[in-house]
Amino acid sequence: MSLFATARAVARHRRKTPAELATELDVATCNILALATENNEQQAALARLEGQLDRAGIELSGALDDLRTARREAARLTDALTATRAELANATAVSSLPNLDDTVPHGIDCRPVQQRFEAGPAIRLGTSPLAGHSPVPTWAITDDDTQHLPHTP
Repeated sequence: MSLFATARAVARHRRKTPAELATELDVATCNILALATENNEQQAALARLEGQLDRAGIELSGALDDLRTARREAARLTDALTATRAELANATAVSSLPNLDDTVPHGIDCRPVQQRFEAGPAIRLGTSPLAGHSPVPTWAITDDDTQHLPHTP
């Protein structure tokens, strides 16, 4: 059976003329073409998005590799820093001396504070033989409260 014969048979049941059926067929054909075009556009957009996703996946894997490398380097540097700090702590460690009397220079009183003051009055630091002498520079001595800066050439 031909297409037109089928259309006439359907038209008899719907009471449509062959011209009306042809018009509806044209409209349906246009709709099919529009849907096919839209489908093609959607497939093209899907292909573009899949390409972008693939590129993003490649960039992500590269970034993850860079991150792993940076973490390994940070761990290595942390271990090196810990070792360096341990070496520094060992180098600058102060241990208690077994006998202070043998190692303390003469003139320094290492007795507890109470025992030192029981022996007699405290000596003023300025008159102590261990006190250093730091004279005031002549440019710092003034008659008023103003402090003059030295002149530099």
